[in-house]
Amino acid sequence: MFTIIEIEKLNCTKERLSKLLKLKTFDYALPQDWLNDFSEYSSFNYNFILHTTFWCYNSVFGKPISACIQINNEIKKYMKRD
Repeated sequence: MFTIIEIEKLNCTKERLSKLLKLKTFDYALPQDWLNDFSEYSSFNYNFILHTTFWCYNSVFGKPISACIQINNEIKKYMKRD
């Protein structure tokens, strides 16, 4: 995983990020409702979330994983909220 600054320096595509992360079973697309809710919840730019986050599968259900350390930390908080 990378920091925001490292991702900006990489200046690469989402496909390249997935290869750097060595993701196996994932989708580039994110559920629209999740993306809308998370971008409203977090302080991160909608497009940056979209560009750096993948929907990864370990089973039938997927979960978001970002190439960005800061976004991943925010996702953990978001998933624990009630």
